[in-house]
Amino acid sequence: MSSYRVGPVGITIRGPIKYTEVVHAELSHCESDSVRNPDLTISFVDEIDNFIDSHYTVGEKFEFNESMLFVRDRLIDFAVVDLFDGNITKLYISVNECSYKKNILKRVNNFVFCDYKTRSDRIRRTIMNYGLFWWVLYVELLNKGGAFVHGSIVNMDGGATAIIGTGGAGKTSTGLQLISENSNQYLSDDFGVIDSGSVCHLSPRLLTVYMRDLNHKAISNQFTMKNMSMFNKTNWEIQKFRGRNPKRRISPQKLFSTDDIGDQAPLQKVIYLYRTKDSGINIAKQPSEYLANRANAAGLREIRDFLEHLYKIESVADNKTDFPSVYELSKRTQQNLESHFKDVDCWAVRANTNAKPVEIAEKIKSFEISE
Repeated sequence: MSSYRVGPVGITIRGPIKYTEVVHAELSHCESDSVRNPDLTISFVDEIDNFIDSHYTVGEKFEFNESMLFVRDRLIDFAVVDLFDGNITKLYISVNECSYKKNILKRVNNFVFCDYKTRSDRIRRTIMNYGLFWWVLYVELLNKGGAFVHGSIVNMDGGATAIIGTGGAGKTSTGLQLISENSNQYLSDDFGVIDSGSVCHLSPRLLTVYMRDLNHKAISNQFTMKNMSMFNKTNWEIQKFRGRNPKRRISPQKLFSTDDIGDQAPLQKVIYLYRTKDSGINIAKQPSEYLANRANAAGLREIRDFLEHLYKIESVADNKTDFPSVYELSKRTQQNLESHFKDVDCWAVRANTNAKPVEIAEKIKSFEISE
Protein backbone atom coordinates (compact mmCIF):
# COMPACT_ATOMS: atom_id res chain seq x y z
CA MET A 1 0.00 0.00 0.00
CA SER A 2 1.21 3.50 -0.88
CA SER A 3 0.17 6.71 0.88
CA TYR A 4 0.03 10.28 -0.40
CA ARG A 5 -1.07 13.71 0.77
CA VAL A 6 -2.33 16.27 -1.74
CA GLY A 7 -2.76 19.43 0.28
CA PRO A 8 -5.11 18.51 3.14
CA VAL A 9 -6.34 15.26 1.51
CA GLY A 10 -4.82 11.94 2.60
CA ILE A 11 -4.86 9.13 0.02
CA THR A 12 -3.94 5.45 0.10
CA ILE A 13 -3.61 3.15 -2.93
CA ARG A 14 -3.46 -0.63 -3.09
CA GLY A 15 -3.51 -3.27 -5.80
CA PRO A 16 -1.21 -4.87 -8.41
CA ILE A 17 1.95 -2.82 -8.85
CA LYS A 18 1.52 -2.59 -12.64
CA TYR A 19 -1.54 -0.43 -11.96
CA THR A 20 -0.62 1.34 -8.72
CA GLU A 21 2.62 2.55 -10.29
CA VAL A 22 0.55 4.27 -12.99
CA VAL A 23 -1.02 6.48 -10.30
CA HIS A 24 2.25 6.72 -8.40
CA ALA A 25 3.90 8.24 -11.48
CA GLU A 26 1.72 11.33 -11.01
CA LEU A 27 1.50 11.44 -7.21
CA SER A 28 5.05 10.31 -6.35
CA HIS A 29 6.19 13.71 -5.10
CA CYS A 30 3.24 13.81 -2.68
CA GLU A 31 4.15 10.45 -1.11
CA SER A 32 3.72 10.53 2.66
CA ASP A 33 4.13 8.13 5.57
CA SER A 34 1.87 10.21 7.83
CA VAL A 35 -1.50 9.18 6.37
CA ARG A 36 -3.06 7.27 9.25
CA ASN A 37 -6.71 8.10 8.54
CA PRO A 38 -7.06 8.60 4.78
CA ASP A 39 -9.84 10.66 3.25
CA LEU A 40 -9.70 8.60 0.04
CA THR A 41 -8.73 4.98 -0.61
CA ILE A 42 -8.08 3.74 -4.15
CA SER A 43 -8.19 -0.02 -4.79
CA PHE A 44 -7.42 -1.80 -8.06
CA VAL A 45 -9.55 -4.95 -8.21
CA ASP A 46 -10.15 -7.78 -10.67
CA GLU A 47 -13.94 -7.97 -10.34
CA ILE A 48 -15.55 -4.67 -9.45
CA ASP A 49 -19.00 -6.25 -9.21
CA ASN A 50 -17.99 -7.65 -5.81
CA PHE A 51 -17.85 -4.10 -4.42
CA ILE A 52 -21.04 -2.57 -5.80
CA ASP A 53 -24.70 -2.88 -4.90
CA SER A 54 -26.51 -0.69 -7.40
CA HIS A 55 -30.22 0.05 -7.40
CA TYR A 56 -30.71 2.38 -10.37
CA THR A 57 -29.37 2.13 -13.92
CA VAL A 58 -29.05 4.73 -16.66
CA GLY A 59 -28.30 3.01 -19.96
CA GLU A 60 -25.76 0.20 -19.93
CA LYS A 61 -22.78 2.09 -18.50
CA PHE A 62 -24.02 3.93 -15.41
CA GLU A 63 -25.46 2.59 -12.15
CA PHE A 64 -25.94 4.08 -8.70
CA ASN A 65 -27.56 3.79 -5.30
CA GLU A 66 -27.87 6.14 -2.31
CA SER A 67 -24.10 6.49 -1.78
CA MET A 68 -22.38 4.84 -4.76
CA LEU A 69 -21.99 5.46 -8.48
CA PHE A 70 -20.59 2.95 -10.96
CA VAL A 71 -19.32 3.68 -14.48
CA ARG A 72 -18.31 1.27 -17.23
CA ASP A 73 -15.72 2.83 -19.53
CA ARG A 74 -13.79 1.54 -22.51
CA LEU A 75 -10.49 1.09 -20.67
CA ILE A 76 -11.61 0.94 -17.02
CA ASP A 77 -14.68 0.35 -14.88
CA PHE A 78 -14.90 2.27 -11.62
CA ALA A 79 -17.10 2.74 -8.57
CA VAL A 80 -17.02 5.66 -6.12
CA VAL A 81 -18.53 4.96 -2.70
CA ASP A 82 -19.33 7.27 0.26
CA LEU A 83 -18.13 10.45 -1.44
CA PHE A 84 -20.60 12.72 0.35
CA ASP A 85 -21.62 10.92 3.55
CA GLY A 86 -18.68 11.94 5.76
CA ASN A 87 -17.02 8.51 5.72
CA ILE A 88 -13.80 7.53 3.95
CA THR A 89 -14.33 7.75 0.21
CA LYS A 90 -13.62 4.48 -1.57
CA LEU A 91 -12.65 4.35 -5.23
CA TYR A 92 -12.58 0.88 -6.86
CA ILE A 93 -11.00 0.52 -10.31
CA SER A 94 -10.94 -2.48 -12.63
CA VAL A 95 -8.70 -2.22 -15.71
CA ASN A 96 -10.07 -3.86 -18.85
CA GLU A 97 -7.32 -5.79 -20.62
CA CYS A 98 -7.29 -5.33 -24.39
CA SER A 99 -5.88 -7.76 -26.91
CA TYR A 100 -2.21 -7.58 -27.90
CA LYS A 101 -3.15 -7.01 -31.55
CA LYS A 102 -5.46 -4.14 -30.68
CA ASN A 103 -2.80 -2.60 -28.45
CA ILE A 104 -0.21 -2.75 -31.25
CA LEU A 105 -2.61 -1.13 -33.73
CA LYS A 106 -3.29 1.71 -31.31
CA ARG A 107 0.41 2.31 -30.76
CA VAL A 108 1.03 2.47 -34.53
CA ASN A 109 -1.83 4.96 -34.90
CA ASN A 110 -0.54 7.09 -32.01
CA PHE A 111 2.98 7.00 -33.37
CA VAL A 112 2.06 8.36 -36.80
CA PHE A 113 -0.99 10.54 -36.25
CA CYS A 114 -1.09 11.53 -32.56
CA ASP A 115 1.11 12.48 -29.64
CA TYR A 116 2.87 9.32 -28.49
CA LYS A 117 1.23 7.38 -25.62
CA THR A 118 2.05 3.93 -24.26
CA ARG A 119 -0.65 1.71 -22.76
CA SER A 120 0.44 2.84 -19.28
CA ASP A 121 0.05 6.43 -20.46
CA ARG A 122 -3.50 5.71 -21.62
CA ILE A 123 -4.43 4.01 -18.34
CA ARG A 124 -2.95 6.89 -16.34
CA ARG A 125 -4.69 9.49 -18.46
CA THR A 126 -8.01 7.67 -18.09
CA ILE A 127 -7.69 7.58 -14.29
CA MET A 128 -5.69 10.71 -13.52
CA ASN A 129 -7.83 13.17 -15.41
CA TYR A 130 -10.93 15.30 -14.86
CA GLY A 131 -13.07 12.32 -15.84
CA LEU A 132 -12.24 10.54 -12.56
CA PHE A 133 -9.46 11.25 -10.03
CA TRP A 134 -9.50 15.04 -10.16
CA TRP A 135 -13.24 15.39 -9.71
CA VAL A 136 -13.03 13.04 -6.74
CA LEU A 137 -10.27 15.24 -5.31
CA TYR A 138 -12.39 18.31 -6.13
CA VAL A 139 -15.11 16.96 -3.84
CA GLU A 140 -12.64 15.90 -1.12
CA LEU A 141 -11.26 19.45 -1.00
CA LEU A 142 -14.80 20.82 -0.89
CA ASN A 143 -15.72 18.48 1.99
CA LYS A 144 -12.72 19.76 3.99
CA GLY A 145 -13.52 23.44 3.48
CA GLY A 146 -10.95 23.88 0.71
CA ALA A 147 -11.32 24.51 -3.00
CA PHE A 148 -10.02 23.69 -6.44
CA VAL A 149 -9.22 26.48 -8.89
CA HIS A 150 -8.57 25.92 -12.57
CA GLY A 151 -5.41 27.91 -12.92
CA SER A 152 -1.69 28.39 -12.53
CA ILE A 153 -0.51 29.31 -9.04
CA VAL A 154 2.86 30.97 -8.51
CA ASN A 155 4.54 31.69 -5.19
CA MET A 156 5.71 35.29 -5.47
CA ASP A 157 7.64 36.69 -2.50
CA GLY A 158 5.99 34.31 -0.05
CA GLY A 159 2.44 34.85 -1.26
CA ALA A 160 0.51 32.82 -3.84
CA THR A 161 -0.81 34.47 -7.00
CA ALA A 162 -3.55 32.39 -8.66
CA ILE A 163 -4.05 32.99 -12.40
CA ILE A 164 -7.46 31.49 -13.11
CA GLY A 165 -9.34 31.07 -16.38
CA THR A 166 -10.70 28.69 -18.97
CA GLY A 167 -8.54 26.58 -21.26
CA GLY A 168 -6.61 28.55 -23.84
CA ALA A 169 -6.60 31.83 -21.89
CA GLY A 170 -2.83 31.65 -21.37
CA LYS A 171 -2.69 30.68 -17.70
CA THR A 172 0.12 28.15 -18.13
CA SER A 173 2.25 30.33 -20.39
CA THR A 174 1.84 33.36 -18.15
CA GLY A 175 2.67 31.29 -15.07
CA LEU A 176 5.78 29.90 -16.78
CA GLN A 177 6.84 33.43 -17.66
CA LEU A 178 6.54 34.51 -14.02
CA ILE A 179 8.43 31.44 -12.78
CA SER A 180 11.29 32.12 -15.18
CA GLU A 181 11.94 35.43 -13.45
CA ASN A 182 13.28 36.40 -10.04
CA SER A 183 12.69 33.85 -7.26
CA ASN A 184 9.09 32.98 -8.10
CA GLN A 185 8.09 29.33 -7.56
CA TYR A 186 5.72 26.90 -9.21
CA LEU A 187 2.72 25.61 -7.20
CA SER A 188 0.26 24.48 -9.88
CA ASP A 189 -0.39 24.58 -13.59
CA ASP A 190 -3.96 23.39 -13.95
CA PHE A 191 -5.43 21.98 -10.73
CA GLY A 192 -4.87 24.56 -7.98
CA VAL A 193 -5.21 23.19 -4.43
CA ILE A 194 -6.42 25.53 -1.67
CA ASP A 195 -7.00 24.26 1.89
CA SER A 196 -9.51 25.52 4.48
CA GLY A 197 -7.01 28.11 5.73
CA SER A 198 -6.63 29.65 2.24
CA VAL A 199 -3.16 28.18 1.82
CA CYS A 200 -2.21 27.05 -1.70
CA HIS A 201 -0.34 23.73 -1.93
CA LEU A 202 1.91 22.20 -4.55
CA SER A 203 -0.25 20.26 -7.00
CA PRO A 204 1.08 16.94 -8.36
CA ARG A 205 -0.96 17.12 -11.55
CA LEU A 206 1.26 16.79 -14.60
CA LEU A 207 1.82 19.83 -16.77
CA THR A 208 0.87 19.82 -20.42
CA VAL A 209 3.93 21.21 -22.18
CA TYR A 210 3.73 22.26 -25.81
CA MET A 211 6.71 22.68 -28.10
CA ARG A 212 6.20 26.46 -27.99
CA ASP A 213 6.58 26.40 -24.18
CA LEU A 214 10.18 25.22 -24.45
CA ASN A 215 11.24 28.81 -25.02
CA HIS A 216 10.59 29.63 -21.37
CA LYS A 217 13.75 29.79 -19.30
CA ALA A 218 11.99 27.93 -16.46
CA ILE A 219 11.90 24.79 -18.62
CA SER A 220 14.95 22.88 -19.82
CA ASN A 221 15.12 22.93 -23.60
CA GLN A 222 16.68 19.47 -23.40
CA PHE A 223 13.82 17.78 -21.58
CA THR A 224 12.71 16.00 -24.75
CA MET A 225 16.14 14.44 -25.13
CA LYS A 226 16.56 13.53 -21.48
CA ASN A 227 13.13 12.18 -20.63
CA MET A 228 11.85 10.58 -23.81
CA SER A 229 12.35 7.13 -25.26
CA MET A 230 13.58 6.73 -28.82
CA PHE A 231 10.02 6.11 -30.07
CA ASN A 232 8.77 9.12 -28.13
CA LYS A 233 11.44 11.44 -29.53
CA THR A 234 10.83 10.17 -33.07
CA ASN A 235 7.10 10.80 -32.70
CA TRP A 236 7.86 14.34 -31.45
CA GLU A 237 9.91 15.03 -34.57
CA ILE A 238 7.21 13.55 -36.84
CA GLN A 239 4.58 15.85 -35.33
CA LYS A 240 6.90 18.84 -35.79
CA PHE A 241 7.45 17.82 -39.44
CA ARG A 242 3.68 17.63 -39.94
CA GLY A 243 3.39 21.24 -38.76
CA ARG A 244 1.75 20.40 -35.45
CA ASN A 245 2.59 21.78 -32.02
CA PRO A 246 3.43 18.51 -30.18
CA LYS A 247 2.76 18.28 -26.48
CA ARG A 248 3.69 16.03 -23.58
CA ARG A 249 2.49 15.66 -20.01
CA ILE A 250 5.33 15.74 -17.53
CA SER A 251 5.81 16.22 -13.80
CA PRO A 252 6.92 19.62 -12.46
CA GLN A 253 9.99 17.99 -10.89
CA LYS A 254 11.25 17.04 -14.37
CA LEU A 255 10.69 20.52 -15.74
CA PHE A 256 11.90 22.86 -13.04
CA SER A 257 14.90 23.10 -10.77
CA THR A 258 14.36 22.41 -7.06
CA ASP A 259 14.54 26.13 -6.33
CA ASP A 260 11.76 26.84 -8.82
CA ILE A 261 9.23 24.58 -7.04
CA GLY A 262 7.44 25.68 -3.88
CA ASP A 263 5.63 23.66 -1.24
CA GLN A 264 2.87 25.99 -0.10
CA ALA A 265 2.04 29.68 0.28
CA PRO A 266 -0.93 31.70 1.58
CA LEU A 267 -3.25 32.97 -1.11
CA GLN A 268 -2.43 36.63 -1.69
CA LYS A 269 -3.75 37.60 -5.12
CA VAL A 270 -6.37 36.21 -7.50
CA ILE A 271 -6.26 37.11 -11.19
CA TYR A 272 -8.96 36.02 -13.62
CA LEU A 273 -7.46 35.97 -17.13
CA TYR A 274 -9.60 35.97 -20.25
CA ARG A 275 -9.19 36.89 -23.90
CA THR A 276 -11.14 39.36 -26.04
CA LYS A 277 -10.75 41.08 -29.39
CA ASP A 278 -10.34 44.43 -27.64
CA SER A 279 -6.94 46.02 -28.09
CA GLY A 280 -4.25 45.87 -25.42
CA ILE A 281 -4.27 44.39 -21.94
CA ASN A 282 -6.59 45.85 -19.33
CA ILE A 283 -6.47 45.13 -15.60
CA ALA A 284 -9.17 46.18 -13.15
CA LYS A 285 -9.87 45.39 -9.52
CA GLN A 286 -13.03 43.33 -8.96
CA PRO A 287 -15.18 42.28 -5.98
CA SER A 288 -14.20 38.91 -4.54
CA GLU A 289 -17.73 37.56 -5.11
CA TYR A 290 -17.47 38.39 -8.81
CA LEU A 291 -14.17 36.55 -9.24
CA ALA A 292 -15.40 33.63 -7.13
CA ASN A 293 -18.37 33.28 -9.48
CA ARG A 294 -16.16 33.23 -12.56
CA ALA A 295 -13.66 30.85 -10.95
CA ASN A 296 -16.56 28.59 -9.98
CA ALA A 297 -17.80 28.46 -13.58
CA ALA A 298 -14.30 27.77 -14.94
CA GLY A 299 -13.78 24.96 -12.45
CA LEU A 300 -17.16 23.30 -12.95
CA ARG A 301 -16.51 23.27 -16.67
CA GLU A 302 -13.50 21.01 -16.09
CA ILE A 303 -15.47 18.41 -14.08
CA ARG A 304 -18.30 18.18 -16.58
CA ASP A 305 -18.14 14.36 -16.58
CA PHE A 306 -19.01 14.40 -12.88
CA LEU A 307 -21.77 16.94 -13.48
CA GLU A 308 -23.20 14.56 -16.07
CA HIS A 309 -23.22 11.80 -13.43
CA LEU A 310 -25.06 14.11 -11.01
CA TYR A 311 -27.63 15.03 -13.66
CA LYS A 312 -28.31 11.33 -14.26
CA ILE A 313 -28.76 10.71 -10.53
CA GLU A 314 -31.01 13.75 -10.10
CA SER A 315 -33.18 12.78 -13.08
CA VAL A 316 -33.67 9.11 -12.15
CA ALA A 317 -33.53 8.67 -8.35
CA ASP A 318 -36.96 8.62 -6.68
CA ASN A 319 -35.49 8.61 -3.18
CA LYS A 320 -33.05 10.89 -1.37
CA THR A 321 -29.39 10.13 -2.08
CA ASP A 322 -26.12 11.41 -0.60
CA PHE A 323 -25.28 13.07 -3.92
CA PRO A 324 -26.01 16.79 -4.27
CA SER A 325 -27.68 18.33 -7.28
CA VAL A 326 -25.49 20.26 -9.69
CA TYR A 327 -26.99 23.45 -8.26
CA GLU A 328 -26.12 22.43 -4.70
CA LEU A 329 -22.55 21.50 -5.71
CA SER A 330 -22.11 24.84 -7.46
CA LYS A 331 -23.50 26.71 -4.44
CA ARG A 332 -21.12 24.95 -2.02
CA THR A 333 -18.19 25.63 -4.32
CA GLN A 334 -19.16 29.29 -4.64
CA GLN A 335 -19.34 29.66 -0.86
CA ASN A 336 -15.91 28.12 -0.35
CA LEU A 337 -14.32 30.24 -3.06
CA GLU A 338 -15.84 33.43 -1.66
CA SER A 339 -14.44 32.63 1.79
CA HIS A 340 -10.94 32.16 0.32
CA PHE A 341 -11.06 35.23 -1.92
CA LYS A 342 -12.60 37.73 0.51
CA ASP A 343 -9.35 38.91 2.13
CA VAL A 344 -7.07 38.93 -0.94
CA ASP A 345 -6.55 41.23 -3.93
CA CYS A 346 -8.83 40.27 -6.81
CA TRP A 347 -8.23 41.43 -10.38
CA ALA A 348 -9.64 40.73 -13.82
CA VAL A 349 -7.18 40.77 -16.72
CA ARG A 350 -8.73 41.25 -20.15
CA ALA A 351 -6.12 40.56 -22.81
CA ASN A 352 -6.27 40.80 -26.57
CA THR A 353 -6.27 37.42 -28.32
CA ASN A 354 -2.79 38.09 -29.70
CA ALA A 355 -1.25 39.39 -26.46
CA LYS A 356 1.84 37.38 -25.55
CA PRO A 357 2.36 35.76 -22.13
CA VAL A 358 5.46 37.91 -21.54
CA GLU A 359 3.33 41.03 -22.06
CA ILE A 360 0.65 39.80 -19.67
CA ALA A 361 3.26 38.88 -17.06
CA GLU A 362 4.89 42.31 -17.35
CA LYS A 363 1.50 43.97 -16.92
CA ILE A 364 0.80 41.91 -13.81
CA LYS A 365 4.18 42.77 -12.30
CA SER A 366 4.11 46.45 -13.18
CA PHE A 367 1.09 47.25 -10.97
CA GLU A 368 -0.27 49.47 -13.69
CA ILE A 369 -3.71 48.86 -12.25
CA SER A 370 -6.80 50.87 -13.10
CA GLU A 371 -9.43 51.00 -10.39
